[in-house]
Amino acid sequence: RRLQESLATQDADQALRTSVVEVPSLDEPEEAPEAAPAAPATAVTPPSREPVPEPSRAGGRPWLGVLLGLVMGLAGAAGGFYLFQSGSNAQEDEPAPTEREAPVTEADPAETVQVTPPASVPPETPAKESVSPAPAAVVEPEWEPVARRFSDPLSVGGRGPRMVELHATEFQMGSGPGSPHFEERPRHQVQLKAFAIAAREVSFAEYDRFAEATGRRKPDDMGWGRGDRPVMQVSWEDARAYAEWLSAQTGRRYRLPTEAEWEYAARGGKDTRYWWGNDPASGQANCHGCGSDWDGRRTAPVGSFAANPFGLHEMHGNVQEWVQDCYQDNYQAAPGDGRAVETAGCTRRVVRGGGYASVADSLRSTARGQLAPDSRLDHVGFRVARDR
Repeated sequence: RRLQESLATQDADQALRTSVVEVPSLDEPEEAPEAAPAAPATAVTPPSREPVPEPSRAGGRPWLGVLLGLVMGLAGAAGGFYLFQSGSNAQEDEPAPTEREAPVTEADPAETVQVTPPASVPPETPAKESVSPAPAAVVEPEWEPVARRFSDPLSVGGRGPRMVELHATEFQMGSGPGSPHFEERPRHQVQLKAFAIAAREVSFAEYDRFAEATGRRKPDDMGWGRGDRPVMQVSWEDARAYAEWLSAQTGRRYRLPTEAEWEYAARGGKDTRYWWGNDPASGQANCHGCGSDWDGRRTAPVGSFAANPFGLHEMHGNVQEWVQDCYQDNYQAAPGDGRAVETAGCTRRVVRGGGYASVADSLRSTARGQLAPDSRLDHVGFRVARDR
């Protein structure tokens, strides 16, 4: 009987050992997604083995102990497997944050600060700067060829001719290559110094004063009247003598104008045939066919016709005017500085401007005439010039 009880106990122990269910090793967890690291192993403590009570000697039921041990072993195995599954599911349900995502911390409502916007303040109006007015643009005055107008006092009393002083300048003298007047070619540049020229032709009254002062013969007026009519029937020498007398009376150097000075003055700053244009307009001058009251008959009083832009009267028509130059057939050797052309034994002197009996073409600013220095004609007179 002791032997029988001992064998029964051994059989129960053996059944308990074989009834324990193997639990997967917690050191080797199930394969998780690549992005989530393996969860730490959960240690499962096998159920403690309770000492199997010895079978009651009185009941004689060895199978009851075996059944009790089997139930306890199954319960322990089931508890361990449940804990293992819970840990794995929790790890899978909560993904790990990525590197780019920052944890969001919710603000505590108690710490929220209510910011009240500032009261609306109107924008500050910038102060207007004091702006000084821009300086007025300096307008250069238009070049004025006339420097001044004057008349010099005479020693014998009274005053000399009314003069117009012109600034130094340059201009194109003569006619172009297409002109049929070869004596007016070639057209050339002339540089003039400042000079003064009489606003009108010398009158009988002015010349008579000179003649009386010097005992010179007075020219004939042809019965047309003296006074303010232009003096005529005076030679080149007579004209030069009058200019020398003015120089002695005023202390200034009076003379006849050079041919270049006369042409520049006659043009009046224009480049046309006459100072008023290219056509011999009616009533602008006294010549044959010019439409004046004196055409072809006699001279007109000085100042009868409008002045040119320089303030000079009768530069065209009325009487031809002596100039200083000795006549040359053309301008091939003409000086470029406006000086008079002088040659030894000169037998022909230049006259300019045309007279009351001249055709309109002879009144052109570039037209040239020639006479012997001792000629005295009823259509020839003069005006004077003066150095500064």
